[in-house]
Amino acid sequence: MSTPARKRLMRDFKRLQQDPPAGISGAPHDNNIMLWNAVIFGPDDTPWDGGTFKLTLQFTEDYPNKPPTECLDACFYFGLALFGNIW
Repeated sequence: MSTPARKRLMRDFKRLQQDPPAGISGAPHDNNIMLWNAVIFGPDDTPWDGGTFKLTLQFTEDYPNKPPTECLDACFYFGLALFGNIW
């Protein structure tokens, strides 16, 4: 079923593939467009330099009007799990 949120996420994914931003990678998880895996690489010359921060993003049918819920992978951030919203 193709909904406005799913269409938008497909468009966003296509743009990420065509013009990926530096230091960020993301893609749907196991062909589920509503669940994404993402990685942010710590920028050079910052306290996060060399860090690899894995996220899981859960989108709802309210996207893009409401942000996804995110979870920072505990394995990649000193054993700390962080749950919340990003925008």
